[in-house]
Amino acid sequence: MKRTIQSAVALAVVVCVAGFAAAQTIDDIQYYNPTTGAPASPYNGTTQTVEGRIYVLKGTYNVGTHYILDDAGNGIAFFNSSAPPLTYGDRVSVTGTVGVFQGEIQLSPAPTVTFLGNEAVPTPVVMTIAQAKSDYENVGKFVSIAGTISTPVASNQFKMHAGTDTIIVYVDTDTGINTGGVAVGDSYRVIAPLVNFTGGVMELKPRRQ
Repeated sequence: MKRTIQSAVALAVVVCVAGFAAAQTIDDIQYYNPTTGAPASPYNGTTQTVEGRIYVLKGTYNVGTHYILDDAGNGIAFFNSSAPPLTYGDRVSVTGTVGVFQGEIQLSPAPTVTFLGNEAVPTPVVMTIAQAKSDYENVGKFVSIAGTISTPVASNQFKMHAGTDTIIVYVDTDTGINTGGVAVGDSYRVIAPLVNFTGGVMELKPRRQ
């Protein structure tokens, strides 16, 4: 991701000529148009292997979505409803096809998941709303962001602001999170993956209450 679009395209051409793509880092794979947020991974459609620790379990949002975080703090989702039972901190190797779901880059369908061992539970990085939204490279990271609720809960989401900066918090019904006490003017700290919904809207998607 830390490259010019030209160099990313050049690398994609080399990959195509070679006939296969060597394993890349999560940071390389998670590339979005820096202006629009549209997915623009040079590895889209190729098979890649990444490694990291689990910080979102399947069953949190649906039957198969997981998120992993690598040692550099970069994260990515993968979908596999048949993956072995995993818990927070499990280190896994994931091999799958780079694709896009609802605007976010992930590994699917049904990538191979290899358990490598149990390690420390990942901890979120503290960010401001402005820092989180300043760069689409942050998509997939595990973040902790504080702010004040600025809109009522509607359609499972609300807005949170800090100063003039605003971010959407989307609460998936599968999490079981109760938003009944969320009121405009209240202050909260939200710990969640930073997601990219429909390829340009950065949101927080909390995992639990």
